[in-house]
Amino acid sequence: MVALISGSPPPVETVSDQEGEDDSNPGLTACLAKRLVDVQKMKEDGIIDDSQFDVFSKRATDLCRAQNPAP
Repeated sequence: MVALISGSPPPVETVSDQEGEDDSNPGLTACLAKRLVDVQKMKEDGIIDDSQFDVFSKRATDLCRAQNPAP
């Protein structure tokens, strides 16, 4: 999950942050970096609220995993 610190972008969730996975999928890492920062910006801009943030973050992570399966 992404930690929120006001005024700072969230730390980027990498493949190695996931259970039993390693950092051998640069496509997934790049996708997560972009999508999760986009979701954080939507929250900061007031487009989504806290509960939506959790849902959007999970959907972004699921999308990145579907588009970049483990090698």
